[in-house]
Amino acid sequence: DAAREGSSSNGPYSDPSKYLGPCDSQRSSILSEEYPQPTCGPSFSSPTGLLFDFGFCAADGQEAHELRAAEHDVEGAASAAAVARGSRRNSADSAKNAKTEQRAQAAATIAAREENWLKLRHSLDEHFEKHVVHSTLCCFGADAGCPLALRIFKVQNPIGDLLVQCRFMSSSLRTLFFMIKICGALMLGCLFFETSGMAHNKHLPAACAGAGAETIAEKIGQIIAVGTVSLLLGTLPGLLLGLLHSRSIKKFAYEGCPEWKRQLLIWRAKDTIIWVVGLLYCGFCVFFVLLFLANTAKEDLSEFTISSATSMLQDIIILPMLISFGAPLLATMAVLLLSCVQKECKKEVVKQRTVEMMKKVETASGAKMAIDKP
Repeated sequence: DAAREGSSSNGPYSDPSKYLGPCDSQRSSILSEEYPQPTCGPSFSSPTGLLFDFGFCAADGQEAHELRAAEHDVEGAASAAAVARGSRRNSADSAKNAKTEQRAQAAATIAAREENWLKLRHSLDEHFEKHVVHSTLCCFGADAGCPLALRIFKVQNPIGDLLVQCRFMSSSLRTLFFMIKICGALMLGCLFFETSGMAHNKHLPAACAGAGAETIAEKIGQIIAVGTVSLLLGTLPGLLLGLLHSRSIKKFAYEGCPEWKRQLLIWRAKDTIIWVVGLLYCGFCVFFVLLFLANTAKEDLSEFTISSATSMLQDIIILPMLISFGAPLLATMAVLLLSCVQKECKKEVVKQRTVEMMKKVETASGAKMAIDKP
């Protein structure tokens, strides 16, 4: 025991400060103050105990670093969540603002359309009063129904109809319907001449050509009959295709809504069908007429030319003229009859009928136009 005590007190490790630097000795003193030496076991003042204590300090520093890294990760996740919440809030606000702007635009569009319809109604009232109220029974004369008749003739004429502005049909589509009518009439005229034997083949033998002489009256009657029937039957394909182009005033929640887009898609699909079928029909009619002209004798082509000219004259001149002069005459007679029955002047009768007509139009269209507003 005495030897051990002597060795422990005078041995090489009796004074640890000899082997420690100033910083290590200072830290050793600090550690000895914070952590007192135990009564048994290795002394913390020994190098082994000091190294053991340094290991604890390194472990504590690593745990603190990991703790700070974890706290930094938590703070980053929290900030990312806050940014995500802010972006979601901003997107919701932007969507709400977009919906508000869309509703405002829809309301402005509806208001503009209602204003346009109101202006159109007033324009119709002015023209109706100008041309109908001041017309007379005979519908002739400079101050009577001649201006109205001329305007109706311009509109009913197929060529003038192509140049009139229309809200429901474009000029190109009206041109297609006019082509269908004319081509159909020409094809049917060729068919009637071919089946009736009025047109002879140019390669027909001379012995088979003589079929009896016809009077001039018979020829004129046949030409007019063929032209009229071919014109009437030639309008049927155009009427059937016109059923696909049915337009009416429709009201939607706002412009660009799903119902609005679906209705536009339906109308465009119908217009595409009209164009495809109409052009194919016109091409077939032209091909049929060319084959007929190529196989018909020259002396029989004059009758076909006269018949075709008769059909076109009836469609362009005669029928529009009958409508332009007959419609004002019938309207004037109806107004005069109503004024006599109701014992009121023609102007009041026309105003009453105009108000009733506009009410029916507004009820059918759903437009919010006031009748009595200026």
